[in-house]
Amino acid sequence: ACVRACLSSAAPMPGDSSDSRETTPLVASEGATLPSPPPSPRGAGNGKNDNEASAAAAAVASRAPLTLSAALVRAASGPQALAPALCQERLHVDTLKPNAPPRTLTWAAFHAECRRAARALIALGLKPGEAACVVGFNAPEWVIADLGAILAGGLACGVYATNSAEQCLYIAKHCDARVAVCDGAKQLLKFVGASAQSHPKLAALVCYDARSDDMRLAAEAVDDLEAAREEAASPAGPACLTWIGFMALGDAPDEAAGLEAALEARTAALRPESCCTLIYTSGTTGPPKGVMVSHDNALWTCEAGLAHHAELANEGFSCRVVSFLPLSHIAAQVTDIFAPIFYAGTRGLPSTTYFARPDALKGSLRDTLLLARPTLFFGVPRVWTKF
Repeated sequence: ACVRACLSSAAPMPGDSSDSRETTPLVASEGATLPSPPPSPRGAGNGKNDNEASAAAAAVASRAPLTLSAALVRAASGPQALAPALCQERLHVDTLKPNAPPRTLTWAAFHAECRRAARALIALGLKPGEAACVVGFNAPEWVIADLGAILAGGLACGVYATNSAEQCLYIAKHCDARVAVCDGAKQLLKFVGASAQSHPKLAALVCYDARSDDMRLAAEAVDDLEAAREEAASPAGPACLTWIGFMALGDAPDEAAGLEAALEARTAALRPESCCTLIYTSGTTGPPKGVMVSHDNALWTCEAGLAHHAELANEGFSCRVVSFLPLSHIAAQVTDIFAPIFYAGTRGLPSTTYFARPDALKGSLRDTLLLARPTLFFGVPRVWTKF
């Protein structure tokens, strides 16, 4: 099976040793010499001439805008409904080696889980326009919490797992987060300083563990947080729940009808132009800044990619991606979340996201690649040097 990079056919970057194009010096008014911009590539190496590229762009621009919710419904009820949407290896918690068959979620089950998460968020008080933060390594829980916030009319807000406690607390306050979903004790403890005074809107912390679906690990992390609060004599803070306890809120018998009605109303109110995701900058030159991404922006990017690589829509194509880059970054969200929803929901193509192990960049990525046999693969230079 072939591993194809979305940008593998792009023209070389200026300054690259492989870039042999000649440029004519351009003299600025102050006398400084600047390089002229490189000539525009015809079709960017994909075989299109300018007219074909313009026609493809016009076709993308003419399509009817769509929300992520609508695309996900189509994926869950269309020809791929019972095909795998998410796949994650079950790992031994100490060795991070597989110790059981991978767990998979079909598109129908994946959509149902996203709706459960959305109802749970509503139960915790999430209002339209409020955010849910997700911080941790890539896992089904990460994506389900992210999309659950969007379906509930809120904003999904990924947070880098490498962020400090100070940065995590800053982002949670800046985006008016109602809930923070954390991967294990390490990420959960970054919120030990959150209190009713410092973060009045933050109602709950939810813990999953990307290393294993053994929920005892999440329970132990919750105990660690409570112990740290007591040791620090911290003021009362947000409630702390395991992933199972959180999802159970979406099925509470005495509130089920009301939560479902609220969810239906909120998904019906979603608009393609509405913001669905906040992408925060790394904060290297100042406080992190939130970039607003709309439903249409997310799906249009996937549509544009398909127009540029029309071979991806050929009969028999299967979209298989490996999720290992930080999902708090827009590139990973497009590749790992939005693109599979787009392919399955609007094209009816098989689309599966395989989650890498937490130690992917320490050597295990190769094993996940052999399992997934990806047809789309996105990587930064640090990753490509490993091949």
